[in-house]
Amino acid sequence: MMLIVFDTSASLIVMYYSWESVKEFQTPTPVYAASYLPDRNIFVCGGEDFKMYKYEYSSGEELGMSS
Repeated sequence: MMLIVFDTSASLIVMYYSWESVKEFQTPTPVYAASYLPDRNIFVCGGEDFKMYKYEYSSGEELGMSS
């Protein structure tokens, strides 16, 4: 089970239930919603700028953005 936690500095941290940090993503805006899709190995999030960002989970590479 995973828990997604975001902070006000616009970085996004993905953590397991053990509270151990697993992955961190830097985003260009403060994030208010996020989801991890393990079967597709992608991570999507959206926030203050009303855009959706998509990242490859393994590498952290940004795959695109939707407005």
